[in-house]
Amino acid sequence: MAHDEGRTPPSARALDRIDGAERRLARLALDIHDGPVQDVAALTADVALLHQRLEAIVPDGAAEALRDVHDRLARVHSDLRDLALALESKTLTVPPLRDVLENLGETFRARSAIALELRLSGELHHLTSSQRIAVARIVQEALANVRDHSDANRATVVVDGGRDVLTVSISDDGRGFDPATAEEAVRRHVRLGLVGMAQRAHLLGGTFSVTTQAGGPTLIEATIPRWRPEPPAA
Repeated sequence: MAHDEGRTPPSARALDRIDGAERRLARLALDIHDGPVQDVAALTADVALLHQRLEAIVPDGAAEALRDVHDRLARVHSDLRDLALALESKTLTVPPLRDVLENLGETFRARSAIALELRLSGELHHLTSSQRIAVARIVQEALANVRDHSDANRATVVVDGGRDVLTVSISDDGRGFDPATAEEAVRRHVRLGLVGMAQRAHLLGGTFSVTTQAGGPTLIEATIPRWRPEPPAA
């Protein structure tokens, strides 16, 4: 494949830095969206309900102050939501999830000699942004660990969109990982990646597990309940 004239293609190290920065930003966006944004939205609704109940029985000044608190909370909610959206990677939230996962597979194959099998099934379209990002980032982080640390010959990614639960598994036939004996740098890098994946699943009410041992193989499994936020009350 020809490169653009006058441009130097990014090195693998540069791509890794970009991937790492994107992962941190996406994780921050997820934390904001599924934490403070939801909390402020609920608090705004509570204040609106309280104002409605008290408006007829409290002095006008108190009612006006409560209305002002509601309006300020609504602006904070809007600002936080916009911040979360600005941090989200559009490459994950705009294309269909199947396309995102297939692109991750193609990138892995281009940068690794490890044979990769990608199996996608079920309903992968009607998901929230948080669910889409979580699935994509879990697969991306797991494949990065396989590529960089496993010495595997083969890896398999399975994503199934069930009626009630999304299931994700990534397996490889590599050397596995024993926290007690692995080199410190490898142990720290892999552990941080696993913690991030587990947090993504747990934040969305899901599960996460790792089955491995020195000499391998390794299996990462995650489940994420399929849900959609309830529409706001009229």
